[in-house]
Amino acid sequence: MQDALVPEWPPPFQASATPQMVAQRLARREPPGCTRTALQRLPRAGPLLARCALSWHIRGALVVLKSMGHGTSMAIYAIGDIQGCYKPLRRLLKKVDFNPAHDELWCVGDLINRGPDSLDTMRYLRELGDAVTVVLGNHDLHFLALYHGCVSDNGKHTLKALLKARDGEELTDWLRRKPLAYHRRVNGPDGEQDYLMIHAGVAPDWTLEKTLTLSGEVESVLHSKKYPKLLRHMYGNEPDRWDDGLQGFDRLRVIINYLTRLRFCDASGRMDFGSKKGLETAPEDCRPWFEFEQLTPQTTILFGHWAALEGQTGRPGVYALDTGYVWGRELTMMRLQDHQLFTV
Repeated sequence: MQDALVPEWPPPFQASATPQMVAQRLARREPPGCTRTALQRLPRAGPLLARCALSWHIRGALVVLKSMGHGTSMAIYAIGDIQGCYKPLRRLLKKVDFNPAHDELWCVGDLINRGPDSLDTMRYLRELGDAVTVVLGNHDLHFLALYHGCVSDNGKHTLKALLKARDGEELTDWLRRKPLAYHRRVNGPDGEQDYLMIHAGVAPDWTLEKTLTLSGEVESVLHSKKYPKLLRHMYGNEPDRWDDGLQGFDRLRVIINYLTRLRFCDASGRMDFGSKKGLETAPEDCRPWFEFEQLTPQTTILFGHWAALEGQTGRPGVYALDTGYVWGRELTMMRLQDHQLFTV
């Protein structure tokens, strides 16, 4: 009974919390990520719940120790496009003994659609709290547009249950607050490494800083009350390349297309959406976007979106994680600490 109650306590720390912040909470005898008001309710909740809170003290302390390089190991796993394949997701996490108390799951986008269980997938990932990091993919953005009536529904999706879910508002609010690009420095096989996680690609001349800044421009609108207007205007292939002088919805649309739809482009960054297949189908004068990118080797890139690559880019430091489970192949996950791959 005691162990069963522990996971119900709020998560031990927030993703934005520094080790120093967590340590300060522990010094004040507060469970990390929890408020003093919640602690004041403990006596009324009974001694069992108080003991649960104490266990979170211990887990919070482990977080601090691990951030300093001590104690038990923490694993970070980056997973390819899940696309509503909830049961395979759970099997894959079970395969590596994933524990949200000390492990992390990074998702390269397209959490939903095409697979049979988009609603269960969304609910599960949301329940993981700070243990999950998500970037948005084109299917995720399309779901938001459908939910808010910003695009006509042609029925060519597997999102019916999700669109009608009783907790749809909470799920869409959770989803729209996710970024289009995520960067963090973590321990990799060669020591500390910078990782950039995106769904699709980047323009040839984008630096890491520029990628994150432009992603932030879209995110600021998605986080505002005006985001349905963006969802109505994000569709389309024009403009087809980046220009610093772009403004308004044209600017935001191009950013979204690079980060969530790109496969092939030319040296100038002109995007070509004519092919969704493998490298041998490159349109004239175009090549895969990762043959032009300028981010590696300083930054390791994790992306999804392009199942036809079957996980192969031929480029060191550029990892394609969408291996097409929804197309009858595999769901792939990579452990960042040693780049070992796990599949189901």
